[in-house]
Amino acid sequence: MSTHYFNRIPTNNKWYVHDGYYLKQNLTVDMLKRIFYTGHTHIYISTGKLYADKQVEYQKNLKDIDLEKIKDIKFNYVLIDSLNPCDISIKDILKSKYYVMGRTKFPLFNYYYTWKEGDFLPPKDIEYKSFIECKFDICRNYYQNQIENKITKKI
Repeated sequence: MSTHYFNRIPTNNKWYVHDGYYLKQNLTVDMLKRIFYTGHTHIYISTGKLYADKQVEYQKNLKDIDLEKIKDIKFNYVLIDSLNPCDISIKDILKSKYYVMGRTKFPLFNYYYTWKEGDFLPPKDIEYKSFIECKFDICRNYYQNQIENKITKKI
């Protein structure tokens, strides 16, 4: 079962959707703190190759002092887009009890192969049912508003 949820938004406020294509940014240390401290316990992450590359480069440049800022942040659930996955190194900054990713017959790029059996759990229908399908513009606005409204108003 794939975990590529094209043009979907979550049905509850536990989820934070980080879609590199829509948001055009990395998951930074400061962003992770804002996401966590506004009550999001679940993250869906879809990067695409460009933003997966940028994420890896960002993480390579992090210092110990940066990682210290997020050492106590642990999400309950990270759902990874199986068609547009990030590199497994995301686990270095995005700590979670559970990483979930589906399988894809024809992955778009090699970051998919950095994830091996045992690094993640297979998906269940419950994840898919946590997202509703929407038009492109509605999704883009929702993802942008997560950052502008949900996160910034509580910090």
